[in-house]
Amino acid sequence: MVGRTFIYDAINGGERSGGYVDVVLNPVSAMSNQWFDAVCRRGHILKGKPDPRYAARAYASKTNSFGQYAFTNVPSGEYYLTTRLYWMDTKPFSGAVQYGGLLAKKVRLVPGTNTINLSDSDKCRGYFH
Repeated sequence: MVGRTFIYDAINGGERSGGYVDVVLNPVSAMSNQWFDAVCRRGHILKGKPDPRYAARAYASKTNSFGQYAFTNVPSGEYYLTTRLYWMDTKPFSGAVQYGGLLAKKVRLVPGTNTINLSDSDKCRGYFH
């Protein structure tokens, strides 16, 4: 699977690509459905360490400077594709302000090459500012 992570910067205009960020594929399960609902949809911050069984089943990749990522040898099936994209901007009166948040969506991988991007439509509304 290959893709890119990017969003449109409505404050300054232009595109913000997710350079050198982690991208994760989590298989769809009862635990990952619960995570998606609690974190992505409701904006809850989970505390504590993840269940080792959950972390052991995930696949991770890191983007290049253009926000491009690749996963190899991932079995077909349903996954949650996620990344965090943050940047700092300065305001004339308040100073540095952090923008961004979590991008996530459910994807279905099929045999062969899958091209799937994470972008504006994948912002977790409860976890993005």
